[in-house]
Amino acid sequence: MLNSVGAAACASDGRSGAGGAPTSGKVRRAAIQHRRTEHESRRLLTDGLARLGLEAAPAAANFVLVDVADGALFRHALLPHGLVVRDCASFGLPACVRIACRLPEECRRLVSAVAQLGRG
Repeated sequence: MLNSVGAAACASDGRSGAGGAPTSGKVRRAAIQHRRTEHESRRLLTDGLARLGLEAAPAAANFVLVDVADGALFRHALLPHGLVVRDCASFGLPACVRIACRLPEECRRLVSAVAQLGRG
């Protein structure tokens, strides 16, 4: 038995999304583009940080975990650049930071700021 108009629409054409709501091609295309952007951002971060001698743990999430020796110090060093990363001391990983996979241009900006820290 169908209990909503959305469920009836899904039943009639076989499409369904979260909660049984119908999904459109536009929504699917946006989701695919979002995943591509996230993948590109993750690659920009991991490759850029690797060139600077920082290794990110392999990840499929929307963030990367990076060993920077002192997460709190690294986090504070990026603040004047207008960049915020999460130090992982509360996770029991004080040497690491968690960096979100944001838009590609934001990831490039972060890598550039980290490179400047190394020169400073």
